[in-house]
Amino acid sequence: MCGRFVLTRPEALKLERFGITDLPPLVPRYNIPPSSDILVVRERKGVTEAEMIRWGLVPSWAKDPSIGHRMANVRSDTALDKASFRAAMQKRRCLIPADVFFEWQDIPGQKRRKPYAVAIRDGEIFALGGLWEAWRAKESG
Repeated sequence: MCGRFVLTRPEALKLERFGITDLPPLVPRYNIPPSSDILVVRERKGVTEAEMIRWGLVPSWAKDPSIGHRMANVRSDTALDKASFRAAMQKRRCLIPADVFFEWQDIPGQKRRKPYAVAIRDGEIFALGGLWEAWRAKESG
């Protein structure tokens, strides 16, 4: 996935296209970074649902949820090779509605990078692929 994305028109989300009937309350968001709560569409126990979850995968075996911030992206061609993503890649995939995502290009001789916005020409909402995992703190459950 990307490092930042946008969902500016949640009301334009075609529910039937995603196989859902309801959405949680949403507001337009113009700069969604990792560790934010994001809208995902996923199947759980045979039911397709849309809900808000935290962006940043925390493996079920992790001791600390702060690892999720560092695991906001995974390459599909290497996800099955990495223990952190393997189980989620095999069993827990989701869709992340967006109307824009950003890719970044290094600027020679500078520490900053230049963002490029990527969108569908007609502005339609599309989906990014995602993985999800369930995590609970051992101490508090």
